[in-house]
Amino acid sequence: MKAMTEHERTVLRKQLGRELRELLLGMEVPPFRREQLNPQNLEWMRRNLAINNGDNPKLEEAMGIVKKLINLGKNPAS
Repeated sequence: MKAMTEHERTVLRKQLGRELRELLLGMEVPPFRREQLNPQNLEWMRRNLAINNGDNPKLEEAMGIVKKLINLGKNPAS
């Protein structure tokens, strides 16, 4: 599999960020966590999103995006 260019990674991060923000609108998440999808807030979501949103049907999808965004930040050459 070909490694992604930095441009492709940036485009993917933006797309995933839009999708995640849309999903988070229907969840109980502090606004500042939802607005800034930085590494600290993404890690917070990975640990805490299910606490007040365990019954949300979109939780699994949101968690998948959170994990993808975290991995994009950790693996710059992927």
